Amino acid sequence: MSFVGFFRKISVMEQCLELRIRDARTGQLVHVSQTDLRGETDESWSRALKFLIRYELAEPELNRRNHLGSGLGQ
Repeated sequence: MSFVGFFRKISVMEQCLELRIRDARTGQLVHVSQTDLRGETDESWSRALKFLIRYELAEPELNRRNHLGSGLGQ
């Protein structure tokens, strides 16, 4: 897997953070996550990254694994 982040500055107070995950062998895009940031502070960056990692990457993967383990994802 390859992991790339993109940052877009929309205005002085508004930014967008996007994370993309690709299969390193095939180059196929397997996941895209995006969130907006308000303000340009360490706290806003920290909150945005925590949100993306928790709600867009970690929890969906844990739910997928739980469903596979219970036989529901088959």
